[in-house]
Amino acid sequence: MKQFLLVVSLLYIASGCRTVDNGVCPAPNSNIEWFLVVQPGPPGFGSNYWCVMCDSSVTDNELEAWASENVPDMSPNGCAGYPEGECPLTPCLYVYSNDSFDNTTVEGCRANICSETPNSNDMVSTAHGAWESIGPILNGDLVGHNVLHVPSQGMDNSPLRPHLGPEMVVAP
Repeated sequence: MKQFLLVVSLLYIASGCRTVDNGVCPAPNSNIEWFLVVQPGPPGFGSNYWCVMCDSSVTDNELEAWASENVPDMSPNGCAGYPEGECPLTPCLYVYSNDSFDNTTVEGCRANICSETPNSNDMVSTAHGAWESIGPILNGDLVGHNVLHVPSQGMDNSPLRPHLGPEMVVAP
């Protein structure tokens, strides 16, 4: 029985299946989409939670300027030094729990991000685990990704993904 539980636990860890819940903040912040990514850990070890906000009003041409304005310790080089098309910048920031918000819950993550002063700090890079989960959703390409996407109400009007509706999408 112990061997069976060990094998099941290892398969569970190796699968890396994440759930993603997301939505759009109400006006006047309707350009902000929030994401809560949960990656379960092995039994007894807890889970990873990523609460992320993305700004749909940022164009590719504005990304470096937006990053230098919104990320406190952003390198002034931005995308310099990266081959074309490989810049790791995204219009998304990690948002952290504080005394008012618990970002390990959908309600806390959404409330924090949609508040007047979300507790944001560092940028979500294209090389981060959180981007592995939200990038395909933002780009409308869930095929082949190990993500359970459970969009919240209002996603049929998402400025970032107008082609995706509020249905649940399960990717293999």
